[in-house]
Amino acid sequence: MRKLLPVVMLGAFCCWNAHAYEEPFHEDMTLEALMLPSSELTTDLLKSLGLKEFGLESGRQQFRTSTNQQKSIAGLIVFGSSYEDALDEKQALRHFWNPLDGSPLNLPIVGTSRSEPSPGWALEDQTSYELQQFSYQDARGYLLQALTAPTKTQRDRNWGLLFQTLGHVGHHMQDMAQPQHVRNDPHCDDWKCWAGGIFTHLFIQYDLHHPSGYERWTTAHPPAPSVFARYGAAYSSVGAQGEGFAAPRAFWSTTPGSVDGTGIGEYTNRGFFSVNTLNSYARPEVLRTYSMDLAVVCSEEVAKGRPGCPSSISTEKISFGVTYVTDTLRPPLSTENLRAFTVSIYDEDLERAGYAPVRSLNRFTYDAAMDFLVERAVGYTAGLFNYFFRGKLIIEAPKPQYVFALADQMPPTPSSPQGFDQIKVAVKNATPDLVLNGIPTPQEMSAGELIAVARFHRDMCFTPDPTSGVYYTPGPSLVCQSPEEEIVVSNPVIVGDPASEPGAFTMPSGTSPAETATFEFPSGRIPINATDLVLQLVYQGTLGDEQNAVVVQTLDIAEPTLVDASNDLDYYFDSEGVVRRAADQPGYDPEGDTLQSVSFFFGRDEFPVTLGSEYSISGRVAPGEHVGVWALVRKDEDIYYGTAYCPSCGYPAIGMVPRRVETDDDGTLLRSPQPYFWRGYYNNNGTTIHTTIPAAAGCTGTLAECISRFPAYSPLGPVGHVNVVY
Repeated sequence: MRKLLPVVMLGAFCCWNAHAYEEPFHEDMTLEALMLPSSELTTDLLKSLGLKEFGLESGRQQFRTSTNQQKSIAGLIVFGSSYEDALDEKQALRHFWNPLDGSPLNLPIVGTSRSEPSPGWALEDQTSYELQQFSYQDARGYLLQALTAPTKTQRDRNWGLLFQTLGHVGHHMQDMAQPQHVRNDPHCDDWKCWAGGIFTHLFIQYDLHHPSGYERWTTAHPPAPSVFARYGAAYSSVGAQGEGFAAPRAFWSTTPGSVDGTGIGEYTNRGFFSVNTLNSYARPEVLRTYSMDLAVVCSEEVAKGRPGCPSSISTEKISFGVTYVTDTLRPPLSTENLRAFTVSIYDEDLERAGYAPVRSLNRFTYDAAMDFLVERAVGYTAGLFNYFFRGKLIIEAPKPQYVFALADQMPPTPSSPQGFDQIKVAVKNATPDLVLNGIPTPQEMSAGELIAVARFHRDMCFTPDPTSGVYYTPGPSLVCQSPEEEIVVSNPVIVGDPASEPGAFTMPSGTSPAETATFEFPSGRIPINATDLVLQLVYQGTLGDEQNAVVVQTLDIAEPTLVDASNDLDYYFDSEGVVRRAADQPGYDPEGDTLQSVSFFFGRDEFPVTLGSEYSISGRVAPGEHVGVWALVRKDEDIYYGTAYCPSCGYPAIGMVPRRVETDDDGTLLRSPQPYFWRGYYNNNGTTIHTTIPAAAGCTGTLAECISRFPAYSPLGPVGHVNVVY
């Protein structure tokens, strides 16, 4: 028997089943947290993450759980909130925490050796746990991998793990709103505890089998739906709501060693009794007791939609103890709990004799506590979700040019890769201030790394001519689109203080304008045949007092857009309006019509307002030749470009038509009008007459037929190279 006792007891302690709320109730609270009006997990957030704006519950955007189930984003988070209890048989031992001393669950015989404090396990901000895969820090890592992993399969896998992990962490918020979990009050209703309890009761006078009456009641009789949504998110970036949340751990506690702060663990510990701590904690303080007819109490419950009482108790009385529940996060919501506990009819005699009063908890006290705790469990869960995504970036094209990148129209050699190996992005930190000690406190991105990510498909029907630069793309077709999204990831730009870290980029914030950072892509280029092109900036590092934050902003930009300048002086209109070839003129010297250089300018203003800085300069452009550059610009801004054919001369600005080749939400490939770079021609005073395809001049045949009839529409000759100095 002595050998059997430790085995049975150890089995019970190893396999503790002490859920704070049952799984379906966790799912309900988590879904309610996501649906709160103050929840910031909205379509705007999905857009900033680079996801489709379908909504959290949409089946059109699904990822897989760690158990390989396909679910919507909301479904993933809800799944995580219930799966947290099912990970292993010791999991419940990691869901307790006493804010007074920071201790985990303390059990007889084994003490705290098999427990972990809830915030430490859920956050992994102080200690890493080999078995933990679903912590707040894990979620940060999953977000980073969802943005930067090399394959679409890997990225989607990490999106699923990210949202599931948020549910796991939210589960801890909800457990901290169960008094037993913050007052070292073990409870277990598992059969192992029942079996082990037989021995522990006999040998150490401790009953392992402690089912939680509060949890059973809340599971069987959840509150009205309106109760879930009353409190709202504990933290919201709108108006910087949420005093004191300097770091994620503050959602548990803001005053270590005390229970006077704004954390959910502190609120529950100081404000509510649990069944085995009715007389062992100084708080909550009892204000008074009172008695009332039980029939009246029952009728009040029924009026609130709660279960009624048996008719046999209609003549009895019941006495309640009153406490004051202080809400330090939202002081106006502090109020009395009129049914904190029930009082025995013998309490007065017991206290007179020097004994502790016999207090108890029942369905009426559970209802009263639930009325306070459930709405805050939902509100703190929503607040922590908001907090996780609170980081904000603003990204835009650098001014005054409003161009992200330029690339020569022609590669150095026909076999060279063509595209953008460098981009410039103007960026600033737009994270809302936190309110700390009543003072708005900026959340600086003071130390970390900034990377650029370009996401795209390829237009496989794009067919450039490596000698002339002319290309042709057929009409919109998904057949032309490469099946899998690709990404290229830049080298990191170090963010910090240049005084202590030479060359570091200082992240502007507040009222400061965005500053330009340059990103280089060492392992790939943004190709000129990119479709569905999306630009993302990802920051990883310090955000206020939080370490290892991950912040992303996404911008759907135009696909690579070609602008060119041509020398069309090899053809001209004579005085009779007949197209003539310049080379047919006696004594024609093409050198006289050769452009010695062509410069490109970009900006937001039309001629004659001065355009932005000079971007790139070509070499000589002979008659019949042209030069061009591919540009990356926003698709929602009016961008103009201009050319200059000599150092001191200008040229009217031309409005760019940013190129769009992308798939809409219904899976249809959209394509903006494509530029066809055939020659234009000039009249004898040098004014451009026409620069479009032959059909505009009345030719309705094939392209070859039109060229034969209108030689001035033949393709431009060899393309000169552009020295891109941007």
